[in-house]
Amino acid sequence: VIEHRDTTHGMVRTEIRCGSCDAHLGHVFPDGPPPTGLRYCINGHSMVFEPGK
Repeated sequence: VIEHRDTTHGMVRTEIRCGSCDAHLGHVFPDGPPPTGLRYCINGHSMVFEPGK
């Protein structure tokens, strides 16, 4: 995962992209819960869901 500063749409946020193909995965915001304080907003289309075992 690669992080980029994103200042579009009048906001300051961190965009995260795939380290292999550079696809947009979503954003990380600094207003999340402890202990990290980070909130991940990930595009559902960028994830692969597998059934539980």
